[in-house]
Amino acid sequence: MPTTGQSKGVSIDFYGYVWIVSDAGNTAVRLDPATKAFQTYAGLNDPYSYSDMTGWGLKNAVIPQ
Repeated sequence: MPTTGQSKGVSIDFYGYVWIVSDAGNTAVRLDPATKAFQTYAGLNDPYSYSDMTGWGLKNAVIPQ
C-alpha cells in the first residue's frame, strides 16, 4: 500500500471499501477489495485511527469562527 509510516487503523465503509490510515504524512488509502484499485487521500489533519472513519471525528468536529 502506498502509505508512509505505520498503518494505525483499518476500517470498512458502507460500500465495502477498505480504508487504511497512516500515522505519518497525514494520509489515508481507500482500497477496493474486488479490483485491488486504490486511491490515496492526502492533506488530512493528524488522522488518528478507525475512530476517524466511524463518525466520532465528524460528530466532534468544530468549524473555527
